[in-house]
Amino acid sequence: MLTRTAVSGPQVFSYQKLSKATKGFSKDNLLGTGGFASVYKGVFYDSATTVAVKQINATSKQGEKEYMAEICTIGRLRHKNLLQLLGWCHDGEKLLLVYEYMPNGSLDKYIGKIFLDWDTRFKILSGLASSLVYLHEECGNPIVHRDIKPNNVMLDTKYNAHLGDFGLARLLHNENFVTTMVAGTPGYLAPEVSYTGRAIPESDVYSFGMVVLEVVCGRRSKGIMDENSLVDKVWSSYENGTLLECMDQTLDGKFDNVQAQRCFITGLACLHPDRTLRPKMRKVVQVFMNPDEPLMKLPESRPSIVCVSWHSPTCSTITTSLDSMKHIPDEVTVSYEDASQTKKLHIWF
Repeated sequence: MLTRTAVSGPQVFSYQKLSKATKGFSKDNLLGTGGFASVYKGVFYDSATTVAVKQINATSKQGEKEYMAEICTIGRLRHKNLLQLLGWCHDGEKLLLVYEYMPNGSLDKYIGKIFLDWDTRFKILSGLASSLVYLHEECGNPIVHRDIKPNNVMLDTKYNAHLGDFGLARLLHNENFVTTMVAGTPGYLAPEVSYTGRAIPESDVYSFGMVVLEVVCGRRSKGIMDENSLVDKVWSSYENGTLLECMDQTLDGKFDNVQAQRCFITGLACLHPDRTLRPKMRKVVQVFMNPDEPLMKLPESRPSIVCVSWHSPTCSTITTSLDSMKHIPDEVTVSYEDASQTKKLHIWF
C-alpha cells in the first residue's frame, strides 16, 4: 500500500517478468552489488528493452527503508542527469526497482582505471552539478542525496552523467536539515555530518568536491584526514601556484587549462570544512558553464577549522562531538559561541 501511494507514474512489474528478463537473476547478468541490494541486467524480449533491475535484500530492515526512500524520492523526479526509475515490483518479501540501463556503467570503474578524455570528464562533472542544482533548488521540497560518490554516477552511451541510488536520500520540509543516523561513504562524508548527524545540501556539495578532485586528478582519495591524501596534494599545489601539476598524467597535457584550473578551485571550495563557506551548486554550474563567471575565493592556505552548529549547547554535547571524531589530532583547541539558540563549535587542529 505504501509503495503504491509513494509512486506515481512508473510501471508496476510482475516478479515473473523481471525474473525472466534477468534469466532468473543469474550471475552472468549481475552488474554489481551493494550493502543492501544487487543489480542485474535485464532484457524485455517483447519490447527489446534493456533495463537494470535492483533486487533489495528482503532480510534487511535497512534495505526496506532504502527501498521506500528511493521510490519516494526518485519516483517523482524528472531530470536529464538523474537515473530514471522505470518501475517497481513489491511481491511479498520481494522488493525490486527497475531503472534505465546505463551501458557504460558507473564512474567508479574509470577513475584511475579506464581512460576518459578531458571533454568527457568535464561533461560528467557538469552533468552531476546540474543534477544537484535540481535536487537542492528546483524539484519542490529540496532533497539531500547524502551519498554522492563515483559509484552512484552512472554513464549512458554518450558518457552523460546520471545520478542514482537514492536509498539514503532525505526530503527537507520546513527545516533546512534532516537529523538522522550518520549515513554515507567515508572519504566523501562532510565533517559536520560526522559530528551532528544532520543531512544538509552543503553536505552534498562537500561530497561533490571530492568527486571533482578524483575525476580531474585521475585517482581515488584516501580520505581528507589521511596522510598524503589527494586533498593534501591539491591544496599544497594551490599554495605553490602549481595546480596543473596535479592533473591526471594519462591526459598527456591534452586538456583545457582554464577549465582544469576552474575545476580545481571549485573542488577545493566545495571541500571547505566550514559548510557556510561552501558554494551553492548553482554557483558551481555557473563557473563550469561560463568562463567569465568569477571564481570562488579560497584562503591562501588550507583552512584548519571545522565549524559545527547545533541546538542543545551543553558541555556534554561538546564532549560527545569530540569523542565521536574518528581522527583526533595530537592537539585540539575547542571554543564555542552563543548566538541565540544556535551554537557554533570551533575545532582547531
